[in-house]
Amino acid sequence: MRLRRCRPTLLSVSGSTEREAAPAPSIDVGWDGGTPVIRLTGEFDLSARPALERQLDSLQTADRRTVVLDLTATTFIDSTVVNALVAAYRNGIDFVIRGASGVPRNALEVLGMPDLFVFEPKG
Repeated sequence: MRLRRCRPTLLSVSGSTEREAAPAPSIDVGWDGGTPVIRLTGEFDLSARPALERQLDSLQTADRRTVVLDLTATTFIDSTVVNALVAAYRNGIDFVIRGASGVPRNALEVLGMPDLFVFEPKG
């Protein structure tokens, strides 16, 4: 018997058989008064961790600093990203998490981050 290799076909609600590529993750840094705000857009995994770490390193100071992490437009984070946040916390950054919902919020909650970071109320 000969086996044939098949490529899986992904179907979307619209019936398309092509999988849409996820947009490349982006990191934007702005300021709210004197507080830095990091906005993550898209999916963040191991491949996006180095860029995130560079941004976090650039915001570290001699004293502890509060940084708002805006996850409103973030669709996915994995444990490598959470580990980068924990490392930044250990190096003097206190995080206020804004707009986390769905998969990103679940990941943060399952990994115990509400005990370490402040979550802004929804609304």
